[in-house]
Amino acid sequence: MPVSKDKVKFIAHLYPETVKMINDMFRQADCRSRSQFIEQAIRYYAGYLMADDDASYLPNAMLATMKSLVAESESKISKAFFKLAVELGMIQNAFAYSHQDITEESLAQLRRAVEHEVKCINGTLTLEDAVEWQKE
Repeated sequence: MPVSKDKVKFIAHLYPETVKMINDMFRQADCRSRSQFIEQAIRYYAGYLMADDDASYLPNAMLATMKSLVAESESKISKAFFKLAVELGMIQNAFAYSHQDITEESLAQLRRAVEHEVKCINGTLTLEDAVEWQKE
């Protein structure tokens, strides 16, 4: 990565199609600016050219790609967990409101029964499944 914190400004002459490509893709590459996109592209291409001389480049490039994919997946999973927590909170509050007289023993028994049911169905429980289960 950068050796110095100071950057050098220079002028580059690019074709309009290239500038359009940069403008269209720098956010997709998770870059904060066009300059960052161009710098990453140059470093990537330089690494590609040096790959014949340095066999470690390709594993490093794959590692960087994998880290990016994992970070993206982590973000999506975190968002899904947040939405799930909100839905679960709504259900818990609706249940608590409508069953204010429920005992701790009844809750413990319900927890054991639900844990058993979820294990049996490998964790794929829908509201419709719960309604059917309650009717049984």
